[in-house]
Amino acid sequence: MKNSLSFLVFFLFINIHTYSQSCFSEGLILFTQQQIDSFSIKYPNCKEIESYVVIEDYNFVSDKIINLNGLSQLTSIKGGLSVSKIDSLTSLSGLENITYIGENLTVSNNNSLINLKGLDKLSTIGGNLRITSNNSLLSFTGLEVLKSIYGNLDIEKNNALLTFLDLDNISSIGGWLRVIDNDQILNITGFNKLATLSAIYIEENNELINLSGLENITNTGAISIKHNDKLTNLSGLNNLLTVEEFVAINANNSLKNLTGLNNLASIGGDLFIASNKKITNLKGLDNLHFIKGSFTIYNNSSMKNLLGLGLLKSIGNNLSISKNSFLENLSNLRNLTAVGGNLKITNNYSLISLEGLEKLISINGRILINNNTSLYSLFGIKNIDPNSINSKSQNNEDLIITNNSNLSQCAVRSICDFLELPNRTKKINNNLVGCNNIQEIDTACT
Repeated sequence: MKNSLSFLVFFLFINIHTYSQSCFSEGLILFTQQQIDSFSIKYPNCKEIESYVVIEDYNFVSDKIINLNGLSQLTSIKGGLSVSKIDSLTSLSGLENITYIGENLTVSNNNSLINLKGLDKLSTIGGNLRITSNNSLLSFTGLEVLKSIYGNLDIEKNNALLTFLDLDNISSIGGWLRVIDNDQILNITGFNKLATLSAIYIEENNELINLSGLENITNTGAISIKHNDKLTNLSGLNNLLTVEEFVAINANNSLKNLTGLNNLASIGGDLFIASNKKITNLKGLDNLHFIKGSFTIYNNSSMKNLLGLGLLKSIGNNLSISKNSFLENLSNLRNLTAVGGNLKITNNYSLISLEGLEKLISINGRILINNNTSLYSLFGIKNIDPNSINSKSQNNEDLIITNNSNLSQCAVRSICDFLELPNRTKKINNNLVGCNNIQEIDTACT
């Protein structure tokens, strides 16, 4: 076994030497301190690496890496740079003359790394920047000059990280920004010049209280804000006007409202608001006019009303309002005129009526009203065109009204006219007398 390991070390070292004359067109792997210390002596003219560089501690090598000082002659790397699994490395000093990395920069699993000092001249990354699982990393000191990332920016599982302040010259990210599972971060301050990116993922940051630092973002492809236990509002997204794909706000246990999204006017895909235990209303969506995908409001156990949706006019696909135990009314949907898919209202135990949906005239899908135990009337959906109520599937009924134990008033125009249409399927039962079956509704309609 020892002979095999010795041969592997010798083989890798010989490869490094072999490619030195072309400045490592097939890549450079460094895994001992001696290789780093002797680099400038062996390859004095090598300043631009033509391919990738991997710097990593290997378990079978006793000569562990403690610094990168021997690499100070390098000015650019045309491929990617990975610095990972080096337990004794406290900074990236030695890389201070690198101005450009053509592909990905990955700094991960370096347990003693406290900052990124050593990347002080790096201005452009041609691929992704991944800073992950560096347990002692406190800041991004060293990246003050960085302006452009052409790929994604992933900042994940850096449990001691306190600030993003040294990233304040980044103006564009070609892909997404993901800030995930950084236990000490309080806000996103430090991205003050960031104006363009394809998506924002802020998830599982236990101490995060707001999104300050994202004020320059006016448009993005998608937003996911999930499992941030102390996040109370969305301040920091105040200038966001449009989201091209989806918005998901899920399981933020301290979130009380959506303040911070006050200028958001349209969403090109779905809006999903679910399992936020303390949210009482949707204040913050006051300027939202259009959702081109589906709108789901699910399992928000403290939500009492839909305050904030007063300007919403149309939903391109389904509208689903389910399992919001204290939701009392839908009155703030008063300007909603069209739903492009199904209308689903289920398991909202405090919902009394559907008033607020009076302007809704078309749904282009099925209606499912189930297990709303306080609901007594369907008056709010009286103006829906009955011809637009259609599940478009032989496996699903077009109309389901079931298990609403206080519902007695179903004889509204849209339902009465729908019951007269041929070849439509319906399921109506387990409601109060007057709405307990098709015959009772037919009688009330005449």
